[in-house]
Amino acid sequence: MSTYYPHYAEQRHEPSLAITLDVPVSTSHSHSHSKPTYKPGDTISGHVHRVDPSFIPEATVMVTLLGHSKTTIRARGPGSSELRYESSFNIFAGCFDTLVLHSRAPLSGPEMSWPFALTIPFSVLDVRDSQHCEGERASFYASPDGSSGPSFIPPATFAVAEEFSYEDGSRASASIEYMVQAKIEIAQGYYDETGKPFVQKVDPVTSPFTLTSVSYSPPMTDFGNKVETFQRGVSTFRLIPGVEGKLSLAQKTRQALLSSRVPSFVMRASVSLPRFLQVGNPEAIPVIVYFEGVSASCEVIEDAPQVITVKSLTLNLRPRTVFLAEFKPSYGGPPRQKTSKKIGTAIPMLPPTAISDLKRAYDQEISFTVTSGSTGSGAGSEIQECEPLDLGAILDLRMVNHVHPTFRTYNVARTWELAWEMDLEVAGEKVRVGSAHEVVILPRAWEGPPPDVTGESLHLHEQVRGGDLLPGYARRDEELPAYSA
Repeated sequence: MSTYYPHYAEQRHEPSLAITLDVPVSTSHSHSHSKPTYKPGDTISGHVHRVDPSFIPEATVMVTLLGHSKTTIRARGPGSSELRYESSFNIFAGCFDTLVLHSRAPLSGPEMSWPFALTIPFSVLDVRDSQHCEGERASFYASPDGSSGPSFIPPATFAVAEEFSYEDGSRASASIEYMVQAKIEIAQGYYDETGKPFVQKVDPVTSPFTLTSVSYSPPMTDFGNKVETFQRGVSTFRLIPGVEGKLSLAQKTRQALLSSRVPSFVMRASVSLPRFLQVGNPEAIPVIVYFEGVSASCEVIEDAPQVITVKSLTLNLRPRTVFLAEFKPSYGGPPRQKTSKKIGTAIPMLPPTAISDLKRAYDQEISFTVTSGSTGSGAGSEIQECEPLDLGAILDLRMVNHVHPTFRTYNVARTWELAWEMDLEVAGEKVRVGSAHEVVILPRAWEGPPPDVTGESLHLHEQVRGGDLLPGYARRDEELPAYSA
């Protein structure tokens, strides 16, 4: 025979619970209104308080951790309409259980309080795995081949305000937010003989916090440098030994007309730049340059030393955000997915006057002397090269700290591109080299003894040259987010 309880939990405009978090050491000196900051592996402690004085004969109080990864894309629809694509999931789904503080017992007054302690997991499961997505449709979270994805380090708190995409005119926003959630379930009665209660869930209360991402390895020492090579040539009479200063009118005319009688010199510039960077890494970032004399057009400059001077160097980090969201038609039918991409504002790693400031400080330019041992460029040429020079060490190039590490969830990704340019001068002629390539920015290194991250959470990551555990979802050979196929 079923038992019935009166309807105690009606629609409320005020929360029935409140959450008080203990202030962690990492935010003890921060602004009083700032959210507390934690990292994976930290334990969040605090109390859940009841603020509703009404008596309830049977209720359950629970607390848990939530990590919301949300994206919204607004795109043009038919005519003048607008389509709104949305995606949201709980990063902690399937890897964090709800903690029951008060189980199916009476609540008698507002003075009731329950302590709790919740530990942030070191790694989380990919929610595309249908068995962990809390009843969501498997097709929405599945990878293209239907397999489940790897576990990964929880990404740090992240937010991108609505951004305009020049590719398709859409506007996209994204956020990754973390919070402690407490809720109360009030028994209303039993609807069958099995004793299964019918409960009314009162609106939950949340307390947000900031999550920082960390690396579980020591600070990176190998930046995985890649070498890019450029061949450049200059034509000027100043290549001839002893010809300096102003040129004669005849020489200027021949140079302007690109006459074959103007001496020319071909050099090869090789620049070694990092593929991996790390927030807070104390090492100087290696930017190694060296030059080779390849060929000379005439005997008069053969074996003549040519001075290559570095006049300026710019290094910029460019953020790239990829958004993925879903539109559900009101008339039914299968949902549609949309991807939007946005290139953000570049972040300079060096001041634009870094080279000139160095010259003023030490009254010395960064120069290289090379020669070409042959007037040909074929197999018989003898290439003369100079010693490599680490400009990163000379300029004390360090990683900028206020950047978000590379990460990817199902619906949002942040990657980085390193764009650089170097202006050179040879015999008074200007030469420029430069390019851009993707770099992986690793989180700040773990301080103190490394945590015991072994077993499944360890082998599901790949080892990179930088000596760190890099999540497999951040590999360069996979287009981000790569699940819209």
